[in-house]
Amino acid sequence: MSRAVLRNRFGIYLHVPFCSKKCDYCSFATWTDRDHLVEDYLQACKAQAREAASSIRSISSVFIGGGTPNLVPAQLLMDIFDGLPLHPDAEFTVECNPDHVT
Repeated sequence: MSRAVLRNRFGIYLHVPFCSKKCDYCSFATWTDRDHLVEDYLQACKAQAREAASSIRSISSVFIGGGTPNLVPAQLLMDIFDGLPLHPDAEFTVECNPDHVT
């Protein structure tokens, strides 16, 4: 892959700190008792992503991790990326707790 192609690639990591329980092996910043902050937190992430993306051409990779991202409404997560310069083949990865996936 050429240097020009690599230079134009940009990835985003979105940390979602909400969990149903704190695992004893986890060292991430997570909350188990602040569900009331989910919408405000994700709105702040949206604002920060917009600011960061204003100086890049294309986002080629998105990783959503942290606590248990699949505990928050999927539409709220996806709203963060509306209007961002996503590459048509952008890869999205969402960390999930298997106890909360059907």
